[in-house]
Amino acid sequence: MSILNLLSKKHDEWIRIAKSLGAGEFSEDIVQEMYIRMSKYVKNTERIMYGNDVNQGYVYMIIKNLTYDLNKAQVKSSEMIVKGITLEALNVQEDEFDDTIDQLNEVVKSDTCNWNPYDKIVFNYVYKEGISMRELSRESGISLRSICNTIKNAKERIKEAAEKKGIEKIG
Repeated sequence: MSILNLLSKKHDEWIRIAKSLGAGEFSEDIVQEMYIRMSKYVKNTERIMYGNDVNQGYVYMIIKNLTYDLNKAQVKSSEMIVKGITLEALNVQEDEFDDTIDQLNEVVKSDTCNWNPYDKIVFNYVYKEGISMRELSRESGISLRSICNTIKNAKERIKEAAEKKGIEKIG
């Protein structure tokens, strides 16, 4: 069963929770955003299950965080209105385009070609695919320590290659 089907069974309850947390007229929007996040970030429905039902505590925390973010955004927008700042009055700096990221990407592409396949694969999974080191460790059977050391060494190699190319301000 899809995650959205599981969650939608308790739609009215999620609305009630959002209202109780202070979302008011935005309760429906908060719940819709919760659906989007859950479908985007939860790949395995077993992770959010508690017995045969959806873990309500997990969903509650997501709704609570979304409501908090909404309230924070409303405070910021009301400050702009109260201060009477117009868009024309905002002074937008026109800096020159900083191509450091593009240069760094080129260094990464050229440098990773010389790596051994294991290092290249681990680096790609963590940085290009966005898989966490812990998840990669669980799914591949490779120790977390090995993955951490590989990523640490990869960062050092990239940093050294960038310094050779004269790229500054990398972390």
